[in-house]
Amino acid sequence: MKKNNILFGRKVLALLLSTSSIFIFSNDLHANALSGIYSSNVRQLTVQSKLPKVVVLNTYGSFIAELENYAISTTELREGFNEWFALDSRHTFTLVKEYTDALGITHQSYQHLFEGYTIEGELILVHSKNNLVQVVNGQISQFSELNTIATISDENAVASSIRHFGVENAKISSVETVIAKVPVEGKAQLTFAKKVSLFSAVPLKGITLYIDAQSGAVINEYSNIKHADVQGSGTTYYRNTQSITVDSYNGQYRLKDNARNIHTLNGSNVSDIDDDGNIIGATEYTSSTTTFNAVQIKPAIDVHWGIGKTYDYYKNIHNRNGFDNNNSILKNYYDAGDFMGDHANAGALDIPGEVVGIFYGRGEAGLMNPVVGLDIAGHEFSHLVVSRSDNGDLIYQGESGALNESFADIFATSVEFYTNLSPNWTIGEGVFISTPGYLRSMSDPKSASAADGLQQPDTYMGTYWLPNGYVHINSGVGNHWFYLLSVGGSGTNDINNQYNVTGITIQKAEKIAYRTLNLLTPNAQYIDAFNASKIAATDLYGANSNELLQVVEAWWAVGVGDRSAGIDENDINNKISAYPNPVTDKSFTISVGFTETTSFEIYDVLGKKVRNATVLQEGENTINVSEIQTGIYILKFNVNGKSLSKKLIIK
Repeated sequence: MKKNNILFGRKVLALLLSTSSIFIFSNDLHANALSGIYSSNVRQLTVQSKLPKVVVLNTYGSFIAELENYAISTTELREGFNEWFALDSRHTFTLVKEYTDALGITHQSYQHLFEGYTIEGELILVHSKNNLVQVVNGQISQFSELNTIATISDENAVASSIRHFGVENAKISSVETVIAKVPVEGKAQLTFAKKVSLFSAVPLKGITLYIDAQSGAVINEYSNIKHADVQGSGTTYYRNTQSITVDSYNGQYRLKDNARNIHTLNGSNVSDIDDDGNIIGATEYTSSTTTFNAVQIKPAIDVHWGIGKTYDYYKNIHNRNGFDNNNSILKNYYDAGDFMGDHANAGALDIPGEVVGIFYGRGEAGLMNPVVGLDIAGHEFSHLVVSRSDNGDLIYQGESGALNESFADIFATSVEFYTNLSPNWTIGEGVFISTPGYLRSMSDPKSASAADGLQQPDTYMGTYWLPNGYVHINSGVGNHWFYLLSVGGSGTNDINNQYNVTGITIQKAEKIAYRTLNLLTPNAQYIDAFNASKIAATDLYGANSNELLQVVEAWWAVGVGDRSAGIDENDINNKISAYPNPVTDKSFTISVGFTETTSFEIYDVLGKKVRNATVLQEGENTINVSEIQTGIYILKFNVNGKSLSKKLIIK
């Protein structure tokens, strides 16, 4: 296990806009386990006979169940959870969130508990219309035995955590007793643990530690480090002169946008965080006029302008009011490298209820220019959005951490295209000095700097995939999915999947990505993102939409999920036809409405194959059956693993 997983390392390999925020939530459901709990003791149902069996897809318990054809109410499902999941009465579920969105879909999130203890990150997400369940996704652990008797106290766990942290004056954000999913050799292992989140300002770092509640050993850890307005202008470092919003201040003007609640400050003398969560030592950037064009503050102007544009993107495209949807103040600190411990980095800090801020370094000579710019501002702001998503932050390790980074890149790129000032599909261009001049590429993840070890996989488990789950490398899979969904592409990936994606535009792709983010649980794996994106595309564009088909094809292109998952049997039936039937002149036509690989075979009524599999093209296909005798036959179609049979009469 890595023993010092701090965000702001000195190595350039950790420069990848790391900074997923300090995302710490204190939500001890164990303490509230007597309210809102649902178990099989409430009402016994026969949901097992009514609903399909739940099939978990990995050791994290990822699953999806499409229930729109089963006419089951949310109440029936909720009260039958234990039966459906084959769990005894020690397992309970508590409703933690419920809302109805603009599409009229109601979303409920249920936390899974065992003997009253939260199974961390394990949420059952129920989506319904008119009180009838449409689809359920999330993660579920099906077990019957786990020792939940703690032999170490919270105080001992904290003391052990501080020793491991290595900073005596560390501040404890939260201590919880949970059932944790600890990654062990690529698999999730349930462990009864003390979860301790702590951070320090000097040096600035923050981690979440898991202490085995019986042995006291550290079993897992991950980094947590993420008055009247007037119009002015400023000369940015990367984007020339841009319009910015400033306000009057002591007879001068400063970089403060009161409407957007954005404040950009000089972080060169930042030294500490006080007990009230205030950053000590920050000073104002000021100008005697509304024009800010001093050379030394160009990077700070870039920050202020970029965060403003990012705010507008989320407001106008996703109807989100600031990073937390409550328009809370967001402070930015440029040239805060001394405080961070690294001038060649940027970082978002988010400790709900204590302190929120984004810190930017001035770069390092010969290595990096100032770590600012539109996509960096968008990336850091988006980490805060991820941390405040509907079901909580994506845990910053393994595949959930890679997804965290991927969503930050996805929305950073979307901000660039929204602003429409020379948008592109690379991240950090201009910041990184060495060839190829950017940190990551969404169109070609493998093209990043080989010398600096920044090459990313474009295929799940493919070339450059790191089994230990380095979040800034494995995020390339999600990035490339979004690029293909937006622009399109064809080829063969690293695991020999042949694909042909028709781009649906970035404007549609970003809507699907944003909705997908809010359908994920904290421990989400790539297969969960696949499942959630199908739900998102269906909600937005329909069950038989091209958008859904391309979502699935784009995931297939990056090696995630089943290509046929976007196609149901009704869709096959509606988009394949054979005519004339009966066949009277030894030939007939098969019309195919799919771009997916489609083939057919012909069997006689005794089950003997009389025509081998033949691949069909999209559109009209003329089939000659002169060699087949008159009679009744079965046409069997195959569309990416899903089949359909039709009767065929030959006269």
